[in-house]
Amino acid sequence: MPTREIRLLGETLNEMMERINKAFESQRQFTANASHEIKTPLTVIQSELEIAERKSDNEEVNKGIRAVLSEIESLTALTNSLLTLARLDSMQLKLNKEIIRIDELLVESVQFMKQPAAAKKINLNLSISESCEINADKEKMKSVFINLLDNAIKYSPAGSTVKIGLHKKGNYVTAFVSDEGPGMPQNTINQIFNRFYRSDETRGKISGSGLGLSIVHEFVEMHGGRIEVFSEPGKGARFEVILPAS
Repeated sequence: MPTREIRLLGETLNEMMERINKAFESQRQFTANASHEIKTPLTVIQSELEIAERKSDNEEVNKGIRAVLSEIESLTALTNSLLTLARLDSMQLKLNKEIIRIDELLVESVQFMKQPAAAKKINLNLSISESCEINADKEKMKSVFINLLDNAIKYSPAGSTVKIGLHKKGNYVTAFVSDEGPGMPQNTINQIFNRFYRSDETRGKISGSGLGLSIVHEFVEMHGGRIEVFSEPGKGARFEVILPAS
């Protein structure tokens, strides 16, 4: 191929890549802006409905209000997740690291999830053998464990147990969350950290946006760690978060 044609081909490819990058950047910015703009009206609607519920003596009306409030909570969670992912994509989300006790963080996360667990009659069994410190962003790591606990509770049958534990080996700390839910085949495990992924078995049966585990995965990797999943159909699931110890 003549030199001139090679040069023209290179220029064409560069222009194409530049257009693709601009399109992706425009999409990320739109997601971030839209998510931010949606949060305010959702908050206003939620506040007005909560006031209306307190003032109303009509149980049928209040029942309808509570149903709408539940949907608003789901939309708010989805909006927050989209905003988080947009910030991750544009590298605007920074870590505020400090030395924290991961055992204490697990205790806080379990306390936070006690009410939804009790509503499903699920026992939360926390087992910590020793105190461990990590250098991490406390709020982001707390959201990791709350997401994993929320997931385990959603997929667990009533009356079952969700186990949470922590152990240290060498220079690494491993925190785990395991449930007695339906479990997953290997092809599902390979995809669960993909954005918006919902398996055919759970779609329409269990609420969720398919974004929580994707955010968990990115937060763990930002801390220099990794997350592993062990599961088989009918045998529950176990998520292990492995992080460098401080």
